[in-house]
Amino acid sequence: MNSFVDSDHEVAPLDIVFYVRTVLSLVHIVWMLKTADFPTNCKGILLLLLDKDDQALSSTPSPAATPRTKSFSARKLLPKSSSKSKRQMNAATLTSFKFKRQYCVLHGANGLYQIRYGDSYDGPTSGVHEFLTAGVSSIEHTSRSSSQEFGFEIMINPNDSEAPALCCAAESEEGFMMWMSSLTSVIDGSLNNKTENVDEHTSTEIEAYAEGVSPAI
Repeated sequence: MNSFVDSDHEVAPLDIVFYVRTVLSLVHIVWMLKTADFPTNCKGILLLLLDKDDQALSSTPSPAATPRTKSFSARKLLPKSSSKSKRQMNAATLTSFKFKRQYCVLHGANGLYQIRYGDSYDGPTSGVHEFLTAGVSSIEHTSRSSSQEFGFEIMINPNDSEAPALCCAAESEEGFMMWMSSLTSVIDGSLNNKTENVDEHTSTEIEAYAEGVSPAI
C-alpha cells in the first residue's frame, strides 16, 4: 500500500512550522475575504418616509424632476431658507404618512449596494432599499423630500418611473454631509475603485503565500 509519507524521510521541524503558518495565513485571508463580501460603507440614523408596513413609500413621477450629474455637490442639495413655506406646504400633503426614525446601514461591493433599515442596528430589519447601482442610481432633491430640512431622495433608476425610491432626511447637517459623501462615492463609482485596489493587494498576498514568500508590508 502506498503511503503519503515516506517512512525513510524525516520531515524537518522547521518545514512543519512553515507549513502550518502558511495554512493559517491562507485561512485568515479567506476569512477576511468572506467577511468583506458586504462591508459596511456607512451607518447612521435617517428619517425615512415609510408606509404603514414600514416599506418605502412609492414616489409619484414629476415632470420637473431631472437626474443630477455624477459630479453634483452635496451642499447643493441643502434646502435654502426661502423654501420654508414650500416645505410646510409639502408637509401638509403628507399627512397620511410620516417620516420614521430608522437605524440605517449602507453596504455592498462591486458597484452594487443596498440600505438596510430597522428600529435598531441589532434588531430585525424592517426593510431593504436594494440595487443601488454605480453609474445608474442618483440622489434627487424632490418635492416630498423638501418637506424636511435635510431631506433627499435615493433613486434606484431615475430613468424608470416604476423603479423604487427612498425618501430620506438626516437629523443634522453633519449627518446629511456624511450620507452624501458615502452615497456619492457609491453612485460615481469611486468607492468601487478603492475596493478593486484592495482586492488586487489581497490577491498579491495570496499568490505570495502560495509561493512560500512573505509579502512586503
